[in-house]
Amino acid sequence: MVSDARRRLQGAYAALPRATPDRLPVPQEAVVGIVGTDIPEEPIRAAGLHPLRVVGDPGAATPNSDLFVERAVDPLARSIFERLLDGAYGWLSHLVLCHDSDATVRLYYYLRELRRLEPDRHLPELAFVDILHQPARTSAVYTRQRLAGFVETLEGWSGRSIDDEAVRAEIVASNERRRLQRELAELRAEDPARLTGRDALAAIGAASMMTAQEYLACLRGLIDELADPERADGPTGGVTTRGGTEPVRVFLTGSAHDGVGWYEAVEAAGAIIVGEDHANGNAVAIGSIDEQADPLTALTSFYQHRTVSSARTSITRRAEGTATGAVAARADGVLSLLRRQDPAPHWDVAAQRARLEEAGLPMEAIVMDGYRDEPGPAEQEDLAASVARLAQGAGRRSGGRAANDNTEVAR
Repeated sequence: MVSDARRRLQGAYAALPRATPDRLPVPQEAVVGIVGTDIPEEPIRAAGLHPLRVVGDPGAATPNSDLFVERAVDPLARSIFERLLDGAYGWLSHLVLCHDSDATVRLYYYLRELRRLEPDRHLPELAFVDILHQPARTSAVYTRQRLAGFVETLEGWSGRSIDDEAVRAEIVASNERRRLQRELAELRAEDPARLTGRDALAAIGAASMMTAQEYLACLRGLIDELADPERADGPTGGVTTRGGTEPVRVFLTGSAHDGVGWYEAVEAAGAIIVGEDHANGNAVAIGSIDEQADPLTALTSFYQHRTVSSARTSITRRAEGTATGAVAARADGVLSLLRRQDPAPHWDVAAQRARLEEAGLPMEAIVMDGYRDEPGPAEQEDLAASVARLAQGAGRRSGGRAANDNTEVAR
């Protein structure tokens, strides 16, 4: 039986693509849309505002976007642009974007220019957060200045002053949220698995459609359920196995996912996704912010050194992170799903494959054509073949899955 906490998380995540004022967890005027993975939410919440992740509409036509945005731009960004123009997000008054990828930057410039050229068109007020990730003092100085400016913008939007204590309180709350998400990742990585990748992605992404208190309560409820084998829905959380065999344990990398369609397709092919390192998965739980330091300094240090997108991370660091994450999740292999027009994750593949080979893990890569929440027929065939090869590779390794439990990442 599905627990109430799991059901509420699933429901909140399912509502995210169709976020409308009547479905929001807070009053409409308190919502700030966010696009990108490099936006500090702590100052937003300290201003009494609620960050809502703006998502695209996979597979939908983009006639308005086609008038302004080059076809070479990642179709995810094009879809978000379309939804801002066609009225789906017409109720949004404020939108924050960041420098996590070229596509997000372009989206900001397109929106800013359109606001200038067509002032009568209803578009949200914009803010841009530019965080540098080089480990240099000059980068820290620049980033701190940008964050201070972001705080001033939020004060203007909210009509209230943001003091250090308010920011510090939100730092404590976000640390607790990340701690619980890491605990969920650890339970998810147990063997046999107790949670599908689909449900895990929903549990991570549901925060946008819940109040902070409701989200933490649901996370704790789901963790309690998974920690008690007698309450869990089953060793694989509902994943159907083929021929009575255990599903192959897959760690996902590549482009970020803002829906469960591809997760469902992977798991329907005989796998279970036990972890991922794309920006909308377990990566959101990485690290903690210093709760004792000056809040703005603490935020600067945390976000300067925290990078979750391929476009803002070195290839070597990405490869190391993928190998470390896959081993920690007790994966049998790694599957990279790459949107064709999302170039940065493609650059990582060769180094990831070499690094995973050192760790004794096979890797498969599939290029996803366009921005859709489910594979097409040809992609479905590639997916089934890739999962089968990962399963064969797991079976050939000495001792099978048990050997993977004792595997350490090679140094």
